[in-house]
Order: sequence, then structure tokens, then C-alpha cells
Amino acid sequence: MAVASGMPVPEVYVLDHERGINSFAAGHTQSDVAIGVTRGCLKLLNRDELQGVVAHEFSHILNGDTRLNMRLIGIAHGILLPVIVGRVLLSALAHIGQEEEFAASVAFQRGAGYLDAAEGAVSLLSGEARSLTRVDSALDQLAQASPSVKRNVLLACAQTVAADGQALYREAELLRAIADTLDCPVPPFVEALENQPSAQPKPFKSTTDEHR
Repeated sequence: MAVASGMPVPEVYVLDHERGINSFAAGHTQSDVAIGVTRGCLKLLNRDELQGVVAHEFSHILNGDTRLNMRLIGIAHGILLPVIVGRVLLSALAHIGQEEEFAASVAFQRGAGYLDAAEGAVSLLSGEARSLTRVDSALDQLAQASPSVKRNVLLACAQTVAADGQALYREAELLRAIADTLDCPVPPFVEALENQPSAQPKPFKSTTDEHR
């Protein structure tokens, strides 16, 4: 079929554990594409039917559909990046600052409102989904974002910390670490917290709303 279509032979993969009939094509150019078919295709279709399925995937390659799909995925990821990484950071901050799950959820939602996501579209993460490893991974992704995206995510983090009108030492430390990683200015109330003489500062009333 590659000879008939005048293109290089693509890599072919079989999804052994998929019993349904399905297939896909992926790649950026004709020289680096791959075609995949499920085990169900091989078991349930005859030769002519299978050729029709594969020919359909070849048409996607020849028409540039796979290249377009990859570009659209990149654009979609860029749009959703603040929400994807912000959800991890806000969840970590909310659980550090709040002992009760309901209070953590309230703090999370206040910050989530600054991520340009529809109300209620993102929810508080728990367990390993908000671990320090996930936070590090989220910051690595966010480091490649534009300055405006970094600023909005940091503002969302500050709003989560300030949701209850006070900032705990551990919250402030994590927020400062996030700001340093993103090379963004630290919110004013974090600097005020660090300037307190006590090694373990007590909670204090946030001034975040005054600096919005």
C-alpha cells in the first residue's frame, strides 16, 4: 500500500490488548509517521476490510491530517497549561494551609478563579497527585511558559494562600519557592512574613487584597 501511494513505508504497531476494531496514524511528516491497528482489527476483519482500514490511515498521512493534529495538540496544551500545572500547585498550597478538606477546597477554588478556567471546571487534588514530585514537574513545565502565564499562576497561588485571611510559614515558603523558580516577584505579604523576627512566624492577616 505504501508503494501504491508513493510514500515511505511507515512504522506499524499492533495494540495487542485492544479487542475492539480501531486504528490510528500519528506523525509530523511522511518520513516519521506510524500507523497502529488493534488486535481486534487483525482478528475480526478479512484482508480486504483490513486494507480499507489501513488505506484510510494512509489518506490521513497524505492529506497532512496527522501534522495538523499534532499542531492542534500543541496549541491546546499551551492554552490548558495554566490550568494543568496550576491545579497541582494550588492543591499543594491548599492542603498545606488548611487542616480540613472543605477549607482546603474553598482556598483552592479561590485561586482557581484566577486560572481562566470555567467555574467548577477544576477540582482539588489529593494524595500523590499533589506531592512535591508533582509540584516539581509542574514547575518545570511552567518554566517554559510566557511571563503573563507565570504571573497569572503565581497570582492564583497567592489567592489560595490568602483565602482564609492569613498566611502560615509553610505556605509562604512554598509560595516563595514557586516565585523563585518562575523568576517572578514575590507577593508583598510573603516578604512581610519573612521579615518577622520569629524563626517560626505565627499566622498573620494577609494584605494580598490590598495589592491586587
